[in-house]
Amino acid sequence: MLPLDGIKVLDITEAHVGPYATVLLADLGADVIKVERPGGERVRLRGLTVDKKGIPSQFLALNRNKRSIVLDLQKEKGKTIALQLVERADVFVQNMRPGVIERLGLGYEEVSKRNPKIIYASASPWGLKGPDATKPAYDLTGQARGGVMTQTGSEENPIPCGPAIADHLTGLYLFSAIVTGLLARERTGVAQHVDVSMIGSLVALQCREITHYLINGPPILSWRKLFGAIWSPFKTKDIWICIAGIPEVRWPAFCKVMGLEHLVNDPRFATPQARYERDEELCDIFRQVFLKKSGMEWVKELEEADIVVAPVNTLADVVEDPQAIANDYIMEQDYPGHGKVKVAGVPVHFSKMPVKLRSPSPEVGEHSHEILQELGYTWEEIAQLVSEEVI
Repeated sequence: MLPLDGIKVLDITEAHVGPYATVLLADLGADVIKVERPGGERVRLRGLTVDKKGIPSQFLALNRNKRSIVLDLQKEKGKTIALQLVERADVFVQNMRPGVIERLGLGYEEVSKRNPKIIYASASPWGLKGPDATKPAYDLTGQARGGVMTQTGSEENPIPCGPAIADHLTGLYLFSAIVTGLLARERTGVAQHVDVSMIGSLVALQCREITHYLINGPPILSWRKLFGAIWSPFKTKDIWICIAGIPEVRWPAFCKVMGLEHLVNDPRFATPQARYERDEELCDIFRQVFLKKSGMEWVKELEEADIVVAPVNTLADVVEDPQAIANDYIMEQDYPGHGKVKVAGVPVHFSKMPVKLRSPSPEVGEHSHEILQELGYTWEEIAQLVSEEVI
């Protein structure tokens, strides 16, 4: 048994935001029926996410533990089947731009009439209100408009975050909203429409920085500029490492490890304020010393002195990190035609309901016949739907 066993989800999402929310639901045991357009979701074939082995890595990552049905929602029979699935579902999830799902006849009003107990979940780029509600967006433009690029870079040189943080975060908030909606329905009997947006998620991500700005005016500076050299990455003989703060009580121990005992009582660096004021000078000293040993030598010695430090890992390092492996954050799963492949695991653990990767991402329409039979369709009716290219 899993935490969301028995919850049925109708997933009419594509790309990243919606599929990430619904894969979290599927990982926790929900029966997620993924509705795909004829030919399948577009990310199955997108060149940048299909590797040299022919594995659509984005689709693989975001659609495991789901069942797939192909439906042409622009045909009346396709819409009819979708509404029949609505009647059996606990959750309906869509991430189309406002207005698109309504034109398909599957907006909140229509869906909630067919199933008043359903949690209807929407994700959009810019929210359901305002002059730009219907404008499109991708992760990159979300990071831009949401202010993240000037946090990872600066106003003079905005730099996007490497991972699709805007998409991923919005999907996480969508998942949280769905689970909260289900809990509220369980406790109060009230089902409702829950919605999240990319811009709203990014505002929430930066709540500390935005609140500081609203109250004080100037934005919070980067860790490096705010706290100086003791919050900074440094190049060693072979790799980069990162130090995250040196409490005053640890300053002598840090200097000893670094072979800089003379700095402890040096009036230029004797107090936190003095070190901050001479930050660049101190940083130059650290840079020269760190180059004398390997990164893991420094990590070992600094950890023994109770200094918070970590290697700056590449993705290649992360997937081999013994901590990630020990906690099943990197797992293996079977993928048809390719055997076992390594994938990112489930980030949530339950002590009495262990979460597993039960099935790989489905083939296009792999479960269409199975799902239609569950709705009561006969083989003859299914064959007719195939001939009419509804499924």
